Amino acid sequence: MQDNNNLNYINNIRGIAICLVVKSLNTRILGRIGELSFSIYLFHFLFVEIVAKGMSKYLLKGHFSFLALVLSYLIIITASYVIAMFSEKNIEKKGIQFGSKLIHSLK
Repeated sequence: MQDNNNLNYINNIRGIAICLVVKSLNTRILGRIGELSFSIYLFHFLFVEIVAKGMSKYLLKGHFSFLALVLSYLIIITASYVIAMFSEKNIEKKGIQFGSKLIHSLK
């Protein structure tokens, strides 16, 4: 029963956090997140896995800490965003340029 209560608590905190973050962001920041959304989607799984392994010893023993949850989210969001920016600059844009050159050379 307590596990279910913890899960409900976590889901409620997630919902509130998302609402607060979206409300506090301006459209320029949201636009940039939109540009990076696919890369963020691709890379966030890696960080979720890493952070989950690090936090599992605390959560499985029943030691639930709101601070640990918030810290986990901040690590995952920050790392995913930074890697997504790197990916966009060094992989995606260069790939698009290469593809454009290739298409023009075939015409």
